[in-house]
Amino acid sequence: MTYVLLAAKRASRRVYFPMFLCILALALCFAPLLGREEGMPPAAVCDLDLSDTSARIVEYLAHGGFLICGSEAELYESVKSGKYDCGVIIPSGFERALLDGNIDGAVKLVTSPTSFVPDIYKNRAAAAVYAEHAPIIAHSLLPESDITQSEMLEKYRELCARGTVFSFETVRGADSTAASLTWGDDRARAYTLGAASFFIFAIMMYTVCDIKTCDIDTLSRRIGMKRTLFTLVIPDITVRILGILLAVFVSAAASHTLGTDTAVTALCPAMVVYTLLAASWSILAVTVLADAGRVQTLTFFILVCALVICPIYIDVTLFLPWLRHLRWLVAPYLLWLCADYPQFMAAAALSAFPLSITAIYCRFRER
Repeated sequence: MTYVLLAAKRASRRVYFPMFLCILALALCFAPLLGREEGMPPAAVCDLDLSDTSARIVEYLAHGGFLICGSEAELYESVKSGKYDCGVIIPSGFERALLDGNIDGAVKLVTSPTSFVPDIYKNRAAAAVYAEHAPIIAHSLLPESDITQSEMLEKYRELCARGTVFSFETVRGADSTAASLTWGDDRARAYTLGAASFFIFAIMMYTVCDIKTCDIDTLSRRIGMKRTLFTLVIPDITVRILGILLAVFVSAAASHTLGTDTAVTALCPAMVVYTLLAASWSILAVTVLADAGRVQTLTFFILVCALVICPIYIDVTLFLPWLRHLRWLVAPYLLWLCADYPQFMAAAALSAFPLSITAIYCRFRER
């Protein structure tokens, strides 16, 4: 215990260690807020046909995140100004064209060069149009049938309303009143994971270099590696782990006050496991490189790679799918694995930490 207190005293003298912990706590407090404020950019739909068919399409799109726009000119201006990500215009004569089987160019998609997710909204609009067109196609394939087109449409809509093609089952968790995951909740989780993975790894890697500046090799030759481990290395690593966990739990408590504690609190166990993994990684880095400058350089490049291929803001694996196979080589990505596979990663952390201590002992033991 005495050596841990001495290690805490040494760490407090390094201004950047407490400063990093404060940054970590603040980042975890505000990351969920940032994620919840962000959402899908809105799209709009303008119905110029005002038919029963177009009304059903508008209703479907409104449930899918579209806003209803009163006029074509207003929609164009809103997309141009960036108020809407894109827009769908249902032209006059749409229902007649659909009943005649003429679906080509039936609706107009209005986008701009700055549209963020137009394909998502285009697919929703296409789904709505094809849902209305499906019974018309079915009727055209039965030319000798006595069933009229109107009867086909009526029967189709009746079956859809009854959900005939489904067998229904409701699954409830422990809290049946809990709200389902929304886009904002998902982004809050992603931002929290991103901030935690980045800062925890940086704190552990950069501050563990202090241990190397004490020249483990020379000290181990003077007093023996066993004594060096128990009086310097393990106490210093312990203080850094405890400092990070303190920042995590403080941020969870602060987030509770802000009303955004769901993301931080739910991820606390994953952050604990990840902190142990980051500690093991940092010890192995010092063991292999045996130089503080090299460890800092390695840390810089790993953090740059984490910003590029970890899903913190824009996931570049959407554009270069093969990069997803390299993620497991980037240490910050381990936090996503800790969150998704907690039991497996906990076992990995509990085995990795003693192995890393053994590795540094073998590397710098007294010869």
